[in-house]
Amino acid sequence: ETTFAEGAGGGRAPGFTDELPFTDYDQTNANIAFGITGEFGELTLRHTRYRNNHNFLLPPPPFPGGGGPDPGPPGIDGLGQRLENDITQLKSDLTIDDTWSLRPSFTYGRNLRLSEPRGDTLPVESPAIDILRENYTGRLELHHEGDTAPLAGTLGFEVVREEQASRGPVGLAPGGSIDNLAAFAFEKLDLDPLILEAGVRFDYRDQSADPGETRDQSLFDRDGDGDIDVDLDNSYTAVTGSLGATYWLTDQLAVAGNIGRGFRAPDLFELYVNGTHGGVAAVQKGDPGLGEETSLNTDASLRWRSDRLRAKATVYRNAIDNFIFPAGTGMMENGLPVFQLTQEDAVLYGGDLSAELDVFDWLTMRGVYEIVRGELTESDDDVPSLPADRITLETRFHQDELGPLDNPYFRIAVEHAFNKESAGRKEPFGQFDDTPFGTASTDAYTLLDLGIGFEYRTVSFAFDVENVLDEPYRDFLDTYKGYALSPGRSYVFTVSVPF
Repeated sequence: ETTFAEGAGGGRAPGFTDELPFTDYDQTNANIAFGITGEFGELTLRHTRYRNNHNFLLPPPPFPGGGGPDPGPPGIDGLGQRLENDITQLKSDLTIDDTWSLRPSFTYGRNLRLSEPRGDTLPVESPAIDILRENYTGRLELHHEGDTAPLAGTLGFEVVREEQASRGPVGLAPGGSIDNLAAFAFEKLDLDPLILEAGVRFDYRDQSADPGETRDQSLFDRDGDGDIDVDLDNSYTAVTGSLGATYWLTDQLAVAGNIGRGFRAPDLFELYVNGTHGGVAAVQKGDPGLGEETSLNTDASLRWRSDRLRAKATVYRNAIDNFIFPAGTGMMENGLPVFQLTQEDAVLYGGDLSAELDVFDWLTMRGVYEIVRGELTESDDDVPSLPADRITLETRFHQDELGPLDNPYFRIAVEHAFNKESAGRKEPFGQFDDTPFGTASTDAYTLLDLGIGFEYRTVSFAFDVENVLDEPYRDFLDTYKGYALSPGRSYVFTVSVPF
């Protein structure tokens, strides 16, 4: 039975406990490919199909400052969603001579997102949100690589056309179109024991919101006077690039470093959203004046490889100009907090340490430690939506064969996540730190997972038990963390059949 923990726990108890309704989930994936290989090279046609139907448990009111009388313990509410994704790609690798090859490709993508009104669940029949996006990408690459030549690389051009229609009465994103033209080059020089890499890319991007492809005109009419009061057209030009080097100090030990400049344009959602976004339990408002993000990324790593030990230590720093994120405004609308898309310079930095040791031919141990920090440089606030620090340890017992079974294994994994404080009002779920239930910040937790697997003939089997001890916890990036715990003990059975 699902219960609502009204006012319990000083902001730490979950809003909902026990079994959660509106969390059913049905997903089907399929992939089919055809290929031809000959003296001319290779030709491949591939289609990927994805269908996802699920319900979403909505958070309970009231939120502080929502206005009006306290409605008391709420009913349990949800909505239904359907996601479809189809990708068809035709690509080839055509041999010109012993050094050069031509690699043309064309990709068509179709993405559909449907969401029912609040209180309605599957099947999705009268969607409040109905967004269709189609993508056409043409790419031409000229690649060179010789058996003995130390230099290898690629020159290329890319043309992208995206078309979007927002057909539902609730318009999280408008209809519109995006055109992106790009030219790029990448070269790799192997001067054993030194490897040098360099790349450069030019992008021109033009995107336009289209009221004619948008049912919800409030995305463009912010003051409600019936007129369009936002800019509909945006264009961006960017040159990005990277430099990298790897030097093998010995046959086992290498040091590597990279520096690169990145670019990201704001999407149609970030520019024009103006409504309730159930995924973050807030009203979100876009900013048509957002500029592009640019970044300077640097990293350095130390790598070790031998017959039994593989290890890597990496540190990195990413300085982002005009970092885009939703920030709390302190205002409320329909009992929900209002988040405004904004941008501010930010710096991300962190590192990871990983090692894998073959203790015996039948025993492998692996460990990973990951840490990331971020700061908004103008306000000195933490960057929102960063994961908690994490340590993962895994022991795997394995054999090449056991009777009729191939590659059988048994694994034991322990994952520890450290406590993590939210970035306050600038955190997408920061409002839950101020409610009488739930939380936006999360405590440390440790989980135990077990798994077995094997192959029989050409079929692979795996059975995993996640969170074996049924530990109550909240993952910092879990979208339910504000009002429910993360999943308890879970059983996963996987069968893979190649054909």
